[in-house]
Amino acid sequence: MRILKSIIIVCSIVMFFGNCAKTTEDTKITDFCGNAESKRQELLNLDNERSCSTVTDCQSASYGRGCTGFGVTGYVIYSKLKVTDSQVQQKIAEYNQLEDQCAAKATGHICPAVVVLEPTLACVLSICIDMNP
Repeated sequence: MRILKSIIIVCSIVMFFGNCAKTTEDTKITDFCGNAESKRQELLNLDNERSCSTVTDCQSASYGRGCTGFGVTGYVIYSKLKVTDSQVQQKIAEYNQLEDQCAAKATGHICPAVVVLEPTLACVLSICIDMNP
């Protein structure tokens, strides 16, 4: 009876610490992915800066990597009158780094392979837009 009680105690301890380790790892994944989503939102907020006089004021930049490792996650459209290319590239680099960390931690993730078209830019009614449907 004493041996059985010892085995139960040891198993309980192992299960407890095993769950703690998993919870810690899950928290890391959530932190990386949550931070990546926050950075993505910052990047997409640049999308609000789209005022233009001509199409040459409009710019797009790709961000992220496709689910399969090919392609991109999306494009941000912005006006060079309001945002510099270096500001956009810095935000993209920060997002891509967090997205890579998230992908490295979240193994077994299934997602659709989606082809994201590069925007065809135009300046319509003084706003940079994507002419693609």
